[in-house]
Amino acid sequence: MITNCAVRPPFHELAFPLIKELTGTAISLTRDASAAEDLVQETMLKAFRAYDRFAPGTNFRAWMQRILHNTFISDFRRRRDRHEQPLPETVDAEQPTIAPALSSSDLDAISERLDDSLKRALGRMKPEFREVFVRSALDDSTNEEIAEELKLPVGTVMSRMHRAREFLRHELGQN
Repeated sequence: MITNCAVRPPFHELAFPLIKELTGTAISLTRDASAAEDLVQETMLKAFRAYDRFAPGTNFRAWMQRILHNTFISDFRRRRDRHEQPLPETVDAEQPTIAPALSSSDLDAISERLDDSLKRALGRMKPEFREVFVRSALDDSTNEEIAEELKLPVGTVMSRMHRAREFLRHELGQN
């Protein structure tokens, strides 16, 4: 008996039209054109290698975006774990110090992606709220993953996340 099996088009036919979109996403994540190119290239390579596992008929664009996002997070975590620190372009003496719950490479990565008002607001946030917020927003960790990493109950993580968001809404005037 022959089953109806979807035909898989060649990888390049699906992937190449997405390069511009993936590059835009990569630039918004990395804030650097060269790093964005590297991220897109790594994404394409990973997707090509895993293409045999892509289910025909599902959303290829979403699959590619997820690979790009996961690649970005993996690279961020690898740099953080190695304690690699990109050199700051400028030093702002008025920028508040952010609490030591985050490593300096975490702070550098955050600073590259945030505007000044958000940086100041995060600097004023209680460290326990900031740590949960950053792990969720930057590392894309779930509440359960954060709870496990910080050895906290999930409810505490959820509460801290809520308080962090409320604090940012208040600080940024988005009541």
